[in-house]
Amino acid sequence: MSNDKHAAERMVRRFGRVATPAIVIGKRVFWGFAENRSDIAELLGIDEPRAPAHAGAEPEGTAHGGVSDGADQA
Repeated sequence: MSNDKHAAERMVRRFGRVATPAIVIGKRVFWGFAENRSDIAELLGIDEPRAPAHAGAEPEGTAHGGVSDGADQA
């Protein structure tokens, strides 16, 4: 996002903020992966993958989790 100003602007218009990772499945938006992995796996109909050795650690500069039902989307 830092290298694509237009993508960042679209993300703000659609979801109200810029954060990575932002995972969109249907009308649900997940902010962060590690803390949402169970819900994401369930929605995708897959067994939850085994957590990596550094589970819970997010790269510097990422937003900490959360889920949106898409109601705040423009």
